[in-house]
Amino acid sequence: RSKWLYRRLERLVAQRANRVVFLTNSACQSFTQRTGAAGKVSAVYPGADPDRVSHAPYHKGKVCRLAHFGSLAGSRNLQGFFQALDQVLRNHPGWREQVEIHLYGHTDRSTRDWLVQSPLAALIHNHGRRPRQEARTAMAQSDVLLLAHNMDTFSVGTIPFKLYEYLFAFRPIFALIYKNQELRTILQERGHFVAEAGDTLDIERGIGQIMDYWHDGFRRWQPAATPAFTVEEAVKHLIRTAQEAAGSSQQAAH
Repeated sequence: RSKWLYRRLERLVAQRANRVVFLTNSACQSFTQRTGAAGKVSAVYPGADPDRVSHAPYHKGKVCRLAHFGSLAGSRNLQGFFQALDQVLRNHPGWREQVEIHLYGHTDRSTRDWLVQSPLAALIHNHGRRPRQEARTAMAQSDVLLLAHNMDTFSVGTIPFKLYEYLFAFRPIFALIYKNQELRTILQERGHFVAEAGDTLDIERGIGQIMDYWHDGFRRWQPAATPAFTVEEAVKHLIRTAQEAAGSSQQAAH
């Protein structure tokens, strides 16, 4: 019944709204396919505010610090990453003393229980929720930023909001994504690392590549010049969309 109500609401929106804005292009395409309302639909990436991101200096330390910021719960978790990392460290035992995983943010009970039981528990530092500025400083000083995607059908058309803040940290991102070509393209165009969340071998390859780059001091890693997304750009897009909708309404009235 909930699906039927959603479809009914979607049809009403398509019929009555002057403009419909989604946060991804894939969501726009899906809506258009279901409703046929192509002329009303546009996408805007929400972006982040670069002035709110810490510019604390990065220095390579004795261990590679991979850090995740944000909540971990349900299907958005790092279990696949830890399973792949465990295998990588078995293949490269010398790396075990060179890796730390830092978690900042809420973790649900099942995730916490799993982390405690993980064979990599000694490498995991769960900081929990921290003051925003402290977390931003840690983000800027991390070697690699981990991005976890929900593993469900809804995530095929969504982008984690944390991505936009990550992009302004100017650190390498290792994203575990779920069947989302749009998100993959955004990351790869900017020189970041991507693996399919359900593919252990793909994650292992990504970890191996990251460790090679880390050993080299990330000298070979150069983020692409493609700009990050800003809140200012998103607001300007929404204003233009509203102005276009108002202009169309006035023309229709005449």
